[in-house]
Formats: sequence, structure tokens, C-alpha cells
Amino acid sequence: MWIPKFLIVSVLPLSALVEATALLEALKSAGASEFASRIESDPTVAAVFSSSDVQTVFAPIDGSVSPTVGRGKRQTNNQDLLYHGIKTSNKVGDLSEGSGKKLESNDKTANLDGAGQAAVSNPLNVTQSTTAKRWVGPIQARNFTNSTSKPLLKIFTGLGNDVNIIQGDIPYDGGFIQVVDSYFTLPEALSTTAIANGHTTFARLDNASGNASILDNTPTITCFIPSNAAFSASNGTSNYASSASLISGHIIPNFVGYLPSLENGAVHTTQGGTNVTITVQGNDYFVNNAKIIASNQILTNGVAHVIDSIIVPPTPTPVPFTGSASTLKGGNTRVAGMVLSALVAILAGF
Repeated sequence: MWIPKFLIVSVLPLSALVEATALLEALKSAGASEFASRIESDPTVAAVFSSSDVQTVFAPIDGSVSPTVGRGKRQTNNQDLLYHGIKTSNKVGDLSEGSGKKLESNDKTANLDGAGQAAVSNPLNVTQSTTAKRWVGPIQARNFTNSTSKPLLKIFTGLGNDVNIIQGDIPYDGGFIQVVDSYFTLPEALSTTAIANGHTTFARLDNASGNASILDNTPTITCFIPSNAAFSASNGTSNYASSASLISGHIIPNFVGYLPSLENGAVHTTQGGTNVTITVQGNDYFVNNAKIIASNQILTNGVAHVIDSIIVPPTPTPVPFTGSASTLKGGNTRVAGMVLSALVAILAGF
């Protein structure tokens, strides 16, 4: 039977709307009605959230401040909404295991070889986040912790900023809602992130290296940023011939080492060709001699970690000479023979 085209077009959004309504209702019941309204107001975003591409939603509680990027510029394309829609199903227990979990979102503006932008959970502190089918109000969100309670489960986003899960594992037809106390911070480039977080010495050297723009636009990198105090307290810069070699000695290319991906004993080759070894001692992570003191500052093209000292490249192990005088080339053979003859003559005179 022939069906008018306009009827076909109207039927498809209706099916999506049915799924979206289940999520929107759950968000409103969970105290995230403002977030639900923003999703509902953008048909493109609503279609993504109603699809199987979103299985976990990190929903900012009502009253959360609208997000900004590092330069204070408000996003107008609802990129920040898609950053809250995670592709995989994650309950609070899943996010609390090990050294955390990488969460790939539906924000496709990242420079990660086609992967969506990521957020990372931080379970190093025991979580007090609870599970419930309904959030009971923003006033209690402010009073959820006190001086004696344990920290909430944190999710790291752009600039290393974090949000706290204040109510977890709220089910909806497509997966789970995790109510958080703020919007995710949109990631920035390495140079902008360093400046925004006050790492002025690194930012100056990065700019002086002439490679700042290249690093900002190279996909999938991991950067270890020495703090200002690290530069002031150490002569580690003497291990590098130039600012360019120092910066490249703190960059791992073709690898995004969110904290969960930094494994004990793993060896990575830096952009400068030196090797760094990851060591994990309890909850502490080291890169050669340097300790990570601030982790998971999510970048547009990877991740940065702040370290407490400049990475010292490993000293090359001398290779013992196992040849003989005959292996020397050219005039060196003649010189070796002359030295040997002179030594024999000297010994004969004793």
C-alpha cells in the first residue's frame, strides 16, 4: 500500500520520542529537570540520547551552573550535553573499581582518532554515593556529606575539574542515570589547559619550543606536566639540551594514558625517543622519578597529569668493549700497535 512520504517522516521521530520520554521522565523525577529540558529542546541531541549510543547519563542536578570552557566562552551547540551521554552501561560499582574507568561519551569533537571525548572515574577514595530510584531534592544534595563522611565518587573532566555523583544507579529504559552536582567541564588544548591551571613555567617552555600548536593538534597524546615548584626546586632541566627536547621528553605520542591505563611496569617511549617507566605503589603513580600529584586533566586530544619533578631520562648503560685491537679501523690500528710496542720496550728496560 502506498503511504505518503510526509506520514513516513512523521512516524520515525515518534518512535524516538517514545524512548526519549522514558529518559526525560526519569531525569525529571531524579531532580534533573533543567537538564532534561535542554535535551528536549534540541531534536538532534534528543535523538542521540534516545538511541543505544547512550547507556549512562551523568545528569547535573537542578540549579547547576551552565557550563563554560577554559576561556569562559559558553558553548552554543550543546556539545556539553553530548559529553554527559556515555556509550556504555556503568553503575556506581563499576566506576569504583581499581584505578578508575574511562568513559567514552557521544561528544565527537575530540581529536582522538574518531573516538568520543572521555571522562574518567576516580575511585581512590571510598564512595558514599548511594543507589536509589528517585532523588529527593537539591537541598539534601548540598548536605549529602559532612566533615565525618567519606568523599563522594568523582568523575574527572576537562581541565582536571571533577563532579561528584550524589545519587547513583537510577534506572531508565536505556540504562542508568548518575546524578552529579555540576556540569562536566569541556576539555581544552594542552597549552590552554596548562595556562588555565597555573602551570606557567611549562606553558612558557611549551611556547618557546615552537611546538605548542603541533601538540595542541596532534591526536592521542599523554603529557606529564612538571609543576612550577618542580621547575624551581630541580636542576632537571640540565638533562635536556633545549626547551623543545624537555617538552618532547614529557610527551607520549599515540597513547592516551588516563590513570586507569597507566599500568605498573609499563614502559613508554616519549616523543623525544627516551623511555619512561610507570611504577604504581599503593595509590601513588610514578613516571621514572616523578610522582603524579594531579591526574586526569582531560585534553581535547588526550590527557595530562601533573608531576612533582622533571622527568630524568634513564642513563644509558655503557656497553663493554668485547673486541680486540684488530677490530679498530684505519689509523687507530697503527696507533694501537705503536702504543703496544712502546709498552713492551718500557717493560724491557726494567
